[in-house]
Amino acid sequence: MLMTLTFAGMAGTVGPVAAKGPKKVELKKEGERWQMYVDGQPFFMKGASIYPVPPQNQTFYTNIANYGANTVRTFRTYLDSGEILDNCERLGLMVQLGLNFRAIRSGYYKDDPDAALAKQEEEILAVVESFKDHPAVLSWGIGNEIDIKYHTDSLILKYYESIERIARKIHEIDPNHPVTTSVLDNYSDLRKHALKDICKSLDFFSYNAYRKPGGVFLIPDRLDAYGWEKAFITTEFGPEGYWHHDRLGERRYSDWNAVLDYTSTEKEAIYDNCLTKAEADPRCVGALAFLWGNETQTIAEVKEWHSLLALNGYTYGAVDMLQKHWTGHLPLARAPRIESRDDIKMNGKVATDWIRVRAGSRNVGTVKVGNPAHVKLRYHWRIIADGSSRHDNRFPDGIEGLIEDNGGKKVHFAAPYTPGAYRLFIHVYDDVNRKAAYASIPFLVE
Repeated sequence: MLMTLTFAGMAGTVGPVAAKGPKKVELKKEGERWQMYVDGQPFFMKGASIYPVPPQNQTFYTNIANYGANTVRTFRTYLDSGEILDNCERLGLMVQLGLNFRAIRSGYYKDDPDAALAKQEEEILAVVESFKDHPAVLSWGIGNEIDIKYHTDSLILKYYESIERIARKIHEIDPNHPVTTSVLDNYSDLRKHALKDICKSLDFFSYNAYRKPGGVFLIPDRLDAYGWEKAFITTEFGPEGYWHHDRLGERRYSDWNAVLDYTSTEKEAIYDNCLTKAEADPRCVGALAFLWGNETQTIAEVKEWHSLLALNGYTYGAVDMLQKHWTGHLPLARAPRIESRDDIKMNGKVATDWIRVRAGSRNVGTVKVGNPAHVKLRYHWRIIADGSSRHDNRFPDGIEGLIEDNGGKKVHFAAPYTPGAYRLFIHVYDDVNRKAAYASIPFLVE
């Protein structure tokens, strides 16, 4: 998955790091278990996928180290990306550097695929040459979900052959770091054979896992089914993909086809389940959550589907759960909790009552919130039209002039005057520990 993100900045700046030389990263099979080693020490990749652009946001994601992570994964790397590596090295983070092998859907290969692939290979290898000796480099990731929306099998095979050429060349110029590529976990026969029979120089597989309701981690079972024996990591995991419309179940769609989101607290269990499965599998050498940041792209009319952080940088409860796996214990101060979708109500009704109201009508919203940190909480309600976004693609501020008494567990508001699909959002902030919770309830204005 790739999308536009925004991040809040961190205080201070990180200076350049003196060159220390590359770390030697190895994968070894010991009995039935695969193990990654960094300079001879066992290493399990614990962290998240990040997308650190524009440049002024490049230092934000490094606060992931404060929660016990040891790895971040980027989607793209350019010749001017040295600051990313310097920042991570200073904070003890390793990086799976994403190499910019463009997805088929980008249109990059439209006119002359062979020439485009050759030019791209040259660009990628130049990046590898530039950063192969940096001490923060852990591994190279060639592209992300490159084969989504491919048109013909013969054409997609060209792209896999290009990945194999790049992987072989990387091994020639950089003997210290393994190479992988990230694919979605819907294993078509074409992808299965391409990874096994063409991309033989990949050292391990990387999967973005969103297939099952509840985020259940299915990769081990699929590896068994296809007879793959190499190690793997998950480069993305979290709530099941909104695009799996036929698999969401649980009455997740209103009768006007608005998808119901989980609350931030419900998502904690999903991340917990995924990591528990990953850590138990003998072939898994890492698990990177999606997404360390705040989504800005509209996702099935829901803005927060995979966000681990609020727009202001506060962490949601899923980060508490990640911290438990990364450090061995939960934080002392937990994020506010909205345990269930039924804990946010509108006019006394829950989301699956499929709420319809008249334009301009007066309404009441309520939310039930747990406060495990025992601090004063701040409440902020918004009414947002489904599918809307600001001009800069950040989380919308909400429609002005509708909410009468923002700031508490209960809110009175007027329905919008324009008919259509809307959501009532509640964000609850713990300003002491910089944590948050959220929930939303869709409604239709007639």
